[in-house]
Amino acid sequence: MIYFNHSTSRYFWCTLYAVKMRGFYFTLIVCICVFFNSERAVATIIIFCVFLLAGGLALFRYSKTSLILFMASLSSFLLVGDGILPALLLNWLESPFASYTQPSDWKKTNAIVLLGAGTMKHKYNEIQAVKPSLLAYSRINRAAQLYFSCKKSGNACTVIVSGGDTSGSGVSEAVVYSESLVQLGIQPTDIQLEPASKNTFKNAEFTSKILKSKHYDQVFLVTSSLHLKRALSYFSHFGIEAIPVPSDFPTPSLSIMPSSYHFVLMDLAMHECAGIARLHVYNFLGWNASVVSPGAV
Repeated sequence: MIYFNHSTSRYFWCTLYAVKMRGFYFTLIVCICVFFNSERAVATIIIFCVFLLAGGLALFRYSKTSLILFMASLSSFLLVGDGILPALLLNWLESPFASYTQPSDWKKTNAIVLLGAGTMKHKYNEIQAVKPSLLAYSRINRAAQLYFSCKKSGNACTVIVSGGDTSGSGVSEAVVYSESLVQLGIQPTDIQLEPASKNTFKNAEFTSKILKSKHYDQVFLVTSSLHLKRALSYFSHFGIEAIPVPSDFPTPSLSIMPSSYHFVLMDLAMHECAGIARLHVYNFLGWNASVVSPGAV
């Protein structure tokens, strides 16, 4: 059963518009961008659906077509599970940041933008608390490293934590991460929260307003390496030219036996690629906010 929320209905009407204005092939592109940008196990779903289709066609004696689809699903399963396809996509996403080194050229005023990666509820001794997700700690630690390096140079530094309550825990990522940053020794007065955004595009939109109001000399963007390319494109869309700072480098290890880890990486990589494609498609259709020139207030 399909439940229509605000997001679902928006995509429904967008698809109808695409059918009317652009034709079948453009509609297909829009649908692919929407589906692959969802938070689901996309690679697994696609392979499984192709396998089911092959089985269904075999029942109706479409033997040649069924064989082709079965071989396609099996090949895809092995290429993803053995790490070949994830490696190719992740190389495209992460290679621009592989030569990252700790910044040393600090300006008078510096901003470190920390992007959220979700939260999770944690229960200990009957006490329930909301903590950063496992994927978030590398980002928090990297932001803290930058902050202390900047303070050691004698320059001003502000950590802007961007992220709303994406997990439905009742507490925003910004609030939860700021508590971890304070525990690491960062001064609360050097932390600014952006607790409203629910996705990377809104991270960029809401944080860009903060950055432009403060006129920082230098902006650093901290997130996972596979997320950086998409995040940078979104921030650039709102006129912010940030310095990329990767917090981690998830990489597949090629193997003979398929691994569920590779399917997870494939889903993450497809999500990032679809997000980049969707930015360009939505810009073409005029659905995004207008592009802002770098330095414009």
